[in-house]
Amino acid sequence: MLKNRWGEFNSAGTELLISDQRTPFNWNNFFFSRDGLCRMEISQRGGGGSYYNYDQNMIAAGRTYFLRDQAGSVRSLTGMEAPDASKYSICRQLPGRSIFETRSGKIESVVTIGMNPDSYAEINHVQITNRDKIAHTFELTACQFIRLAGADNGSQLDHTEFHPEAKAMAMRRYHSECAPNRYAAYFVSRLKPESFCGSRDDFFGADVTLAEADAVRNPGKLANQEACATPPVFAMRYTITIPAGETFSVYFELGIADTIEEAVQFAKSFTEKRAIDSLKISVKFYKEALKGSKIKTPDDNLNIAYNCWTRLQLFHQNLNGRNWNVYLWRNHLQDGSGNLQFDPQFARKWILQLCALTQADGFVPRTTAKGKSVPANMAFYFKQRHNDIGCWLGMSTAEYILETGDLGFLDKKVFNPARNREISVLEAVEGGLIWTLSQRGIQGFIRFLDGDWSDPLEKAGRRGIGESCWTAMAAVRAVKMFGNIMRQAGYEMRAERLEYGASEVANALNRNGWDGKWYIRGITDDGVKFCTAKDPDAKISMLVQAWAVLADVADSKRKKSIMNEVAKRCMSEFGPALYGSPYLVEREGIGRESAKRPGCGENGSCYTHGSMMLAAAHLEMGDPDGALEIIQKTVSIASDGKKYDIRHSTPLWWCNYYQSPYGAQPGRSSNFTSSGAPAWFVMNLAQRIFGLKPEIDGLKIAPCLPKAWHEASLERVWRGSTYHIKIKRTGKNVLKLDGKKLTSNLIPPPKTKRETHHIEVEIE
Repeated sequence: MLKNRWGEFNSAGTELLISDQRTPFNWNNFFFSRDGLCRMEISQRGGGGSYYNYDQNMIAAGRTYFLRDQAGSVRSLTGMEAPDASKYSICRQLPGRSIFETRSGKIESVVTIGMNPDSYAEINHVQITNRDKIAHTFELTACQFIRLAGADNGSQLDHTEFHPEAKAMAMRRYHSECAPNRYAAYFVSRLKPESFCGSRDDFFGADVTLAEADAVRNPGKLANQEACATPPVFAMRYTITIPAGETFSVYFELGIADTIEEAVQFAKSFTEKRAIDSLKISVKFYKEALKGSKIKTPDDNLNIAYNCWTRLQLFHQNLNGRNWNVYLWRNHLQDGSGNLQFDPQFARKWILQLCALTQADGFVPRTTAKGKSVPANMAFYFKQRHNDIGCWLGMSTAEYILETGDLGFLDKKVFNPARNREISVLEAVEGGLIWTLSQRGIQGFIRFLDGDWSDPLEKAGRRGIGESCWTAMAAVRAVKMFGNIMRQAGYEMRAERLEYGASEVANALNRNGWDGKWYIRGITDDGVKFCTAKDPDAKISMLVQAWAVLADVADSKRKKSIMNEVAKRCMSEFGPALYGSPYLVEREGIGRESAKRPGCGENGSCYTHGSMMLAAAHLEMGDPDGALEIIQKTVSIASDGKKYDIRHSTPLWWCNYYQSPYGAQPGRSSNFTSSGAPAWFVMNLAQRIFGLKPEIDGLKIAPCLPKAWHEASLERVWRGSTYHIKIKRTGKNVLKLDGKKLTSNLIPPPKTKRETHHIEVEIE
């Protein structure tokens, strides 16, 4: 289990204790509202932004509490900058809570931060305990670095107010040409402050660090100055006396509102009961989110990732659509599929929303607007045309129907504005696949247009000529998956039409895409094949080879060849790189991908999303040890704690990539926690390693355990019932359901919901 020089997980893996808060990057925790509109980041020092309605609209940039004792020593109760450091200061990151503990002499403190998922209110519970034999008097300063920042807004619109009758500070900011959001906020507790400061300029007093700020260094009253067309802050100061052996406790609430008048009313109605209830709701919210599927394997790090933190990342990504103010459908569909075994409703929601947005000719858009008003800098997304989104829609719909057994979902109707009528899921998905298959180029692959899985390949096919091997493989896989569903629903002839087109694409790939030892990446508008043995760099695309296996395009001989070449040319200690090697020189006909720094981003980094696809390919080929090696190198919780001296990333969340050996800092994390890797990680474990593969008429059991695993277990909720699966390596092949041997490896669906079943599996 992870333990490094900054901290370690508890035995259950549900808490990361950060004992050295000087982590290389901010090791943030994330909280979300139930509707996904509000998001909070809590760093290991109490910093981190909070946002309402997309990341472009910041509410605040962090919070801290300063405690000054009678000797004049000032320290932060969250570990943030202060003139004096606590003798002991730690951060504990838990699902839905961040807890900060400090100790200096006989004085201890605990600050708990959470968020009410229903009211968007941030709750801070401050507890200060006096272990001394005499009473102590302190000066407590509560501080929120309020922002209310949105697009096209300057500080001339800032205004803070102190409301003594509400024991609160409030702020408003007037906005022009912004998406409709809430633009007022308040900060309140039950204590009446003796002084306040709403002006950031007066709080700091000069261009200095936080520890040197006037409000931090100087005792006595704060400036009692409101912000007026100047940058804001919420700071309030109190004098408190704590008797010997007692604990002082107070709750603070940071909330948002539509207007300053509403903010003041919210502040006036504040009670500590409301704050206490809010924290209870938050704890329950995250407890519910983590219900269901659990695994136990010999690898504690995989257990922690699967059972807690990866699940939370998937949950958050599904809740708020990856924090973007536009829909990026390739991401949402995969996130929904990854969360199927925990909550199928996310996948259902994404599928139905996208079906409603398909175009009249069948084209499935990559990006659509979330609201009526979208920033101008996002407009280029809507002009981009990618041919792979229809493939993801087909795969995701098939996965949803297999999980739920709901073939009737194909007949579900949604209103489609482009057609000005209701259409069925079947019509939308089938139309998208027909469109994709109609986009074949001269070589028989699917045309790039403005990119494929890799967005920065935008110049390879912008003129509508270049062809993508990867999109062609995705189309083959999607048709195989969705065609199977169509056949089971009685649409054999329509499925056959799609399958005939997909077989032609597969033949073209093997005829024109094979380069002797691997498949090429594609062909540019100028007719240039790339990722070939003759190329000076970027000779082989790991992604394409993985999908040649996943789409079952390659025969067994070619599968062995491409996986050997990937192992030889792409593998590193940080996982497989997307290219072997990356593009070392920019190529005009390729696009931004070749212009990115070698070993970074899509240009040959160890991209976690692609790595999990390669792991899936290993498992499809019956190679669990190869898959496990990739997973262990890539998962957020590294098996080797020393890796964090290189990675620097938080062990809680999947980043989107690590720099490959060609990067300037090999192994360094991008520290950008938005990725398709979590979805593929949980599917690799549950469906491929444990081998629990949902089918319409049952749950197929086909484990593919690594050789070193002699036993493993999984708890799985499937179609409303709970299944406890235990797998042991005994040298036999035995399957028991509730103690009775089965002659088939297909477990029948439960007859009713909320049943409990026990499955015992013995393997060789």
